[in-house]
Amino acid sequence: MGPVIPATLLACALNVSPVTLDAVARVESGGNLLALNVNRLLGPQPRPASVADAVRIAESYIALGYSVDIGLMQVNSRNLPALGDTIEQVLDPCTNIAAGGRILTANYADAARRMGEGQPALQAALSAYNTGNLSAGFRNGYVARYVGPGGVPALAGGVRQVAASMTAAGRPVAPPLAFHRPGPAEPWPTPPKAPPSPYTADIAIDFKEASSVQFVQ
Repeated sequence: MGPVIPATLLACALNVSPVTLDAVARVESGGNLLALNVNRLLGPQPRPASVADAVRIAESYIALGYSVDIGLMQVNSRNLPALGDTIEQVLDPCTNIAAGGRILTANYADAARRMGEGQPALQAALSAYNTGNLSAGFRNGYVARYVGPGGVPALAGGVRQVAASMTAAGRPVAPPLAFHRPGPAEPWPTPPKAPPSPYTADIAIDFKEASSVQFVQ
């Protein structure tokens, strides 16, 4: 199975492993640059035919109070103010990859502060990318969609310094995304050593709606 992100676009998020970027794009959108997912929409999801069509559709649903996951990396519309991007801008493949990379990196910095760097932190970051929670993505089967015999590839560069500098300063690394969840926030548990089986885990839960966003600086 070939990559879904062209090699020329991998430089759009240099601090994230190309294999990780490609894996997120494959899981989130299947490589569809115009993919839109309207959260909590009853019925079929829209299938825009062009960038202009995608902008129009996304704007119409957002005006109705929905949040919309946009593009290759399925960046949630409620993250756009913190990212500094418009709907049209985040439909640009490079901008979309950069945005997804920033969110994943912020999640990883938070997870690394709590548990140290490496595969457990990266898997927890992927959980947060999908659910806004460092552990819920293990329970709903999302993380299991990434894990093979060697695990998902580690993030490269940048994150170690971010997490270390925040810890040294005595400041907690706040969860980078405050997501809307159906129930109260849960205390932080230790992620399981092995993720749920991709064949048995329930993957029906897919909440990525952010009410406020703070990226690690």
